[in-house]
Amino acid sequence: MSGAGLRFAEGAALVPWPDEMAARYRAHGLWTGQCLDALIRKCGEAAARTALVCGRRRWSYADLEARVTRCAAGLQGLGIGAGDRVVVQLPNIAEYVVAVFALFRLGALPVFALPAHRRSEIAYFCAHAEAVAEAALDDALGAVEQANLPGTVD
Repeated sequence: MSGAGLRFAEGAALVPWPDEMAARYRAHGLWTGQCLDALIRKCGEAAARTALVCGRRRWSYADLEARVTRCAAGLQGLGIGAGDRVVVQLPNIAEYVVAVFALFRLGALPVFALPAHRRSEIAYFCAHAEAVAEAALDDALGAVEQANLPGTVD
């Protein structure tokens, strides 16, 4: 199967794509072997083109790359790195994209939570996932204290 050569955390499972489908996607240039982060890091000629629209805000690929780089540096400064789990409880806003791409860049694992989840659900996610931080809007961060996380990212 096409999952050969990939490394995962101990106990993690991969459901591989059938070889014939993977070969077809690669032949059509749909799978290039690049990580998602490469979409914004190597924007080249598209740097000035619109990458993300959120309400009235429009960010170019260069803007998005700069924001992801700053966010990743901030997360790294908090001690977040490869393999760390971070609960991401953000609505469908531009900052969600920035946070997730920054985590991907560091090799950290986002644990996605809905904005509607409340203190008990978030505390469970944090504890069960062994999260080291939560990315949320200010009014959602109360669950972090209950989960006894070492830090928050907002």
